[in-house]
Amino acid sequence: MIQGIRHSGAKKVIWKHNDLSDLESKLKEWPKETPKIIAFESVYSMCGSVGPIKEICDLAEKYGAITFLDEVCPARNAVSACDPPRYFV
Repeated sequence: MIQGIRHSGAKKVIWKHNDLSDLESKLKEWPKETPKIIAFESVYSMCGSVGPIKEICDLAEKYGAITFLDEVCPARNAVSACDPPRYFV
């Protein structure tokens, strides 16, 4: 995903990990009609934290952005990645 963003030539703005206030402050900088994509993961495999999916989607709607939820492994593998499994969408 990161390589795709780099090669796209589009302007990218990085927000702090799972920090909704930081995300919102960055979204406020752009007019609502400016195309925006919020790219994130539901479960970050390196640290095991869970993304606030609903809240990110709420901000996307508020500021005219679309979301890209990156899932790196099939759902059937999520059970083994989350010990014990607690989060399912």
